[in-house]
Amino acid sequence: RRLGRTSRGVGVCWFKPGAKGHIDRMREMCHVLDEIGHPIVCYRTDRPGLTPYEDAYQIVACGYRRQAHED
Repeated sequence: RRLGRTSRGVGVCWFKPGAKGHIDRMREMCHVLDEIGHPIVCYRTDRPGLTPYEDAYQIVACGYRRQAHED
C-alpha cells in the first residue's frame, strides 16, 4: 500500500533495465502463475510516468496512461 499509492493516485511498479536478476526471477514466477491459470501480461516502456519512488532496481510511476506496450 505504501509504494502503490501516491498523492496522484495509484502507482505502478516497474523494474529498471539493470535489474536483470529481479526480472528473470519475476518471469519464473509468472510462468508458474500462468501454469495454474493466472495469466500475466508484461509491459515495457521508456516513459513510465512521474516517479514518486525510486531505488536501484525499480520505480513506482504514475501519471501517464497508455504509454506502455506488451513485451
